[in-house]
Order: sequence, then C-alpha cells, then structure tokens
Amino acid sequence: MSFRLISFFGWGNGMKFIFTFAVLSVVTAILVSPVYAASPAQCEKLAGMPADPESDFSGILFNKINAPTAISVCREALKTNPDQANIQFWLGRSLAKAGQDEEAIVWLMKASNAGYVAAHLNLGFSYANGLGVPKNMETAFALYEKSSIIPSAKVTLGQMHQYGIGTQKNLAIAVKWYEKAAAQSYGHASYILSGLYEHGIHYPQNNLKQLVYLKRAAEQGYAIAQTKIGTVYFEGKRLPLDKKFGCDWFEKAAAQQDARGEFNYGNCFVLGEGRDMDIQKGIEYLSRSANQGNEQAVEYLGMIMAMGPL
Repeated sequence: MSFRLISFFGWGNGMKFIFTFAVLSVVTAILVSPVYAASPAQCEKLAGMPADPESDFSGILFNKINAPTAISVCREALKTNPDQANIQFWLGRSLAKAGQDEEAIVWLMKASNAGYVAAHLNLGFSYANGLGVPKNMETAFALYEKSSIIPSAKVTLGQMHQYGIGTQKNLAIAVKWYEKAAAQSYGHASYILSGLYEHGIHYPQNNLKQLVYLKRAAEQGYAIAQTKIGTVYFEGKRLPLDKKFGCDWFEKAAAQQDARGEFNYGNCFVLGEGRDMDIQKGIEYLSRSANQGNEQAVEYLGMIMAMGPL
C-alpha cells in the first residue's frame, strides 16, 4: 500500500516524490508502532519486580502486570538481547501472570541459571506451589536461600523454618530470618515478630515489645499493621486513647485498599469519632470494604440504609 501511494504522488515530480516518501514513512511508522517500544527498559517497566536487588526500577506488583502487552514487548526485546537474564526473568514473570506456567518456567530457569537473584525467588515460588513444575518444597527452599538478599525471601525462609516446610523445624533460625528482614524495613517481618511477642511464641509474652514491632511494621507501610495499630489507639487499649490518631492509621491502610482499614476508616466518619461526621463519606469507604468481600461492612451498610434517607 505504501509503495502505490508513493508512486502516485511522486509521478512526474521528483521533489514531491521525496517529500511524500518522507511523510508517508513517518505516518507508516506511527501507524505500525506498538504502544510500547520493544526495548529492555520498556519490558522492565511492564514486568519489573519490586525490590529486585539488580534493578533501580521501583517495579510493578504482580497483580498489576498487563500480561499480553508485557509478553509481547519482552519477547521483542529478547530478539535483540537473547542472553540477557533480566529480560528472560521479566518475560517469565509476565507469562506467569498470564497463567502460562510451563513456558514461564523455561524463562525463569534460564534467568536463574544465569544467576539472576529475583529469578531464584520466583522459581522458588513456582516449586513451592507446583506451578509449571512438580511441587518440591526442598527445591523451593534451596532457591529461596539463593535469593535471601531479598527481604520477602527472608520472611519465606523464616516461615519454612518455623513450620518445618522443606527443611527441619527450627524456630530460633526462623526468628533470625524475620529479624534480618525487619532490619531491611520489611513491614511483614516486623508484623510477624510482633505476633511472636503477642502470643509468647519463642519469646516470653511481652506486650511492650509487641507494640514496638507492631508500630514499626505500620511505619514500614504494612497495611494490616496500620489497621491494627490504629485500632489500639482508637480503642485506647495498651496505648493512650487517641481516636484521631487511630483514624489517621486507618486512612493509611485504606489508601492501600486494606478491607479492614477501609471499614474502620468509614466508621470514623459514620460515628463522627476521630473525624467530622460525614455519613456519605463513611458509606463510600464502607462500600469499598464491602466490595472486597468484608461481610461486616455489608451488614453495616444494610443497617445504615435501613435507617432511611440520610
């Protein structure tokens, strides 16, 4: 099609032909170019992992990956960089998101064999859950050990030691892994340590240390901890009563779409405690929580609606 157009417009006028060729080339390039250029950088933008120690990119959460686009772009990027382990990993991650586990394993293994740390982690998850490979907890454990520079791998190793999965049960070693991850500002690890102190597991029960780790987890951005510390302040249990501060923590958790945080934050507005009363705003947050399957929010909304026009 492009050749016919160029020949027609260039008939008997060399200058016009050259100009038309240039314009049509640009237009054609625009029309056929994909939304994303097939470069390693664009592949990473679409499928890079958060907390990847070999990347400066902030990463994209697994459930946020646009698998069809990422797969297409990463395949193209691999054509000119076939041995680049990071692209192999990003393609494998994209395929895993698409549920194409068997092919995902091929690329994750290539990247893992090349020593790409994040690939060890993802491959370990595949073995732990039998995704594209037979389930093998010992192999998963070994791969998590290889990726232990990553905080989430430390937590997983801690859990495997704590419950004797893929290795011998050893709570003391589990705690060391949790402490290492917490030292890297990994909120999930701090939250687990909080629970150990709360329930007297490994450590003697210690409410003060439980609160210290709980608050640390909240400050490190762990949404469940934010909701829980908010509840402590809101109810005035073990800490001075401060409903406003409690609602501040609920707001942070709600911003991360934590269903319980959304419910509690909505309640701040409905009750007019810690926030100015605003029934409509309360309903907004309660609805968000209900939409995530929180049955308590569903029931509470029903009660509010039964009261009649607001």
